[in-house]
Amino acid sequence: MLFSRPIPNGIASRRQMATFEMYRSSTIGMCLTDTLDEMVSTGKLGPHLANQVLVQFDKSMAEARDTQVKTKVSIKNCSMAE
Repeated sequence: MLFSRPIPNGIASRRQMATFEMYRSSTIGMCLTDTLDEMVSTGKLGPHLANQVLVQFDKSMAEARDTQVKTKVSIKNCSMAE
């Protein structure tokens, strides 16, 4: 795949990169990257535009998470010592 790794737009934190990686490995993210790869390899789309599509996908997924997801998860460190 040409676009399987996140392409940072400026300096991104590790947390942001991990989040983008999670979105890209989702079903919709994999379908998008597969389609973009095919379009680039057949000359229907340039690599720069394909990269812009992925950057917008990352931004849109992050925005959807921030504005539409209501569930929160809290993980506490608990000792398993006996």
